Amino acid sequence: VIDIGCLPDTPFNHMEDAIRSLKQESFSVSVDSFDDSELKRGIGVGADYVFSLSERTLDLVSEHACTPILIPDVATDLDSLNRAVDKFAKYDRPFFADPIVEPIHHGFTSSLLRYKTLRERYPELSLMIGIGNLSELTHTDSLGLNTLLMGIVSELGITGVLTTEVSPHCRSTVRELDRARRIMFAAREDDTPPRHIDESLLALHERHPFPY
Repeated sequence: VIDIGCLPDTPFNHMEDAIRSLKQESFSVSVDSFDDSELKRGIGVGADYVFSLSERTLDLVSEHACTPILIPDVATDLDSLNRAVDKFAKYDRPFFADPIVEPIHHGFTSSLLRYKTLRERYPELSLMIGIGNLSELTHTDSLGLNTLLMGIVSELGITGVLTTEVSPHCRSTVRELDRARRIMFAAREDDTPPRHIDESLLALHERHPFPY
């Protein structure tokens, strides 16, 4: 899925053209904005997914077939996300819930706990997690971060991942996440730790640096 992200206070006059062009190439498309008018434009031209809907904006997709991604009104307000989930579940349509991963030193640990809490409350709920607030905002090799996050994704049964490759040090994020998800899946299916499966997630160290 190709996500079309809108920028605050920045006109996006060609959004409809961008969505149509991508769909003509057989891509699924999502639209992400905090501006209701931009979301309406994306929905109107056939966006498949709509990001960043809260309990206050669910009506935007009540009569459209697109799949919404629900978020809390404020990142720390899990109760508001619970209310949005309960409200939209009555439509009997697919949707995702995203408690929002926050950057390190700005609520990162608490945000991970919200995912665990939400999974415990809704065992069958489709969850989504955004990687960018960690990978883009942490100057370290992205491979280790992405591997760890995919381990969390695997343990919690998260089925949607949103990521970006904006910063130069994140230009391999999609490839890293794809490999990590496959390894985590194999490990989970075998009920083993993610080791002795594939060594492509080792970049700074070799498993046997001194074979002699």
